[in-house]
Amino acid sequence: MNEIEKNVKARELIAYEYTLQMLPDGWTATHTEGEFDRYDITATNGKEIIYMETKCRDITAESVENEGCIIDEEKVEYMANLAGKKAIIQFFPKSNKTYVWNLNEREKWQKKTIRARKNNHSEERVLKTVYYMPMDNDHIRNVDLTDYNQRWNEIMTKLDQENEK
Repeated sequence: MNEIEKNVKARELIAYEYTLQMLPDGWTATHTEGEFDRYDITATNGKEIIYMETKCRDITAESVENEGCIIDEEKVEYMANLAGKKAIIQFFPKSNKTYVWNLNEREKWQKKTIRARKNNHSEERVLKTVYYMPMDNDHIRNVDLTDYNQRWNEIMTKLDQENEK
């Protein structure tokens, strides 16, 4: 696993841990393990299912607050067609802020075609259609992210040890 893959994996695992903290009692969750997953977490209470896409952003929430968080239209539309509830969760450890959006609200989100990075691992720019999700009081959640750096160091140490095997 190279450094980029380790960083991506660490952010995914931390987002999973924070998401577990947000779930009500009686809910369980599994992390989707695959390089090209269409969502990151499946949670259930035995009666309902929620599919979640999670992101730990290495920017401040304030840097995108006015325009909103972006997410690829393809991912949103794929998830919207899944049975059950669907949510997007974005964590901003630098600002200690978390936002959650219900995909059933997507018709309220602004949609644009922009020139953006092809994927999280590339600097290549392509045209993409994205949704801009509002960063407002309706979507903010109270999740304490102040231990992010500690979690990051623990996970990176563990990933380094696994790499050595």
